Amino acid sequence: MLRCFFIRRKLYDYLDSSLSEVDRVGVKEHLSQCPACRKKLNDMARVLSLVTNKSALEPSEDFWRDFKAGLDLKIDAIREPEYSPQAKRAFNFRPALAYASALVFILALGLYVSFSNKPMALARQDLSLANEVELLEELSDSAAIYPGEEGLIEEISIINQLDNSSA
Repeated sequence: MLRCFFIRRKLYDYLDSSLSEVDRVGVKEHLSQCPACRKKLNDMARVLSLVTNKSALEPSEDFWRDFKAGLDLKIDAIREPEYSPQAKRAFNFRPALAYASALVFILALGLYVSFSNKPMALARQDLSLANEVELLEELSDSAAIYPGEEGLIEEISIINQLDNSSA
């Protein structure tokens, strides 16, 4: 079977007489023993004899003129496609949509980051304001206790303490 495969590859060269003498003898010996390869050789010889006896028809001048005209039309159509409204509307929105969604995501992330820190800062400011109001209330209460110069001196010392504690 494997031998037949290699012999069948050489059959055309055997018919053409282009095999070396050693290969030619090997193919001839195999053909004497193998009817399947002999049938293949006869089929190939018959096809080659039919082909060599036939002559090719020459196309007329009209054929070549029509062929050239049709070919020129097809080449022109490929080079310059006709305008179609569908081609204008065939804009691909996918890249624009992807860029727009990425931009919205980045903007939302930026806004979240910028506003997420502000409530904490505002809460700290509110706490410091509450402490100052409490101290001011204490000052106003102590001013009622300490009338005159002593009260003013006490208020100034409390204000200094506030300034030192907040710095």
